[in-house]
Amino acid sequence: MRRRHIASHTGERMTLCGHSATTQEFKRMKIIKIEEVTCKRCLNILKREEELSASEQKGSRKIVAKA
Repeated sequence: MRRRHIASHTGERMTLCGHSATTQEFKRMKIIKIEEVTCKRCLNILKREEELSASEQKGSRKIVAKA
């Protein structure tokens, strides 16, 4: 059985984890529900992106140490 991927935000006809896809597969990926995704790499990348955006929204600031 083939893995179901998430469509990339940047590339046309690419998955989030970097695999190429046909036009039909890419169209399907854009409308797929997250519950239907079976690619562990795509899910891990999506989770990491969500965590980064959540930490940015909290207003976390980097403190620069002075020497």
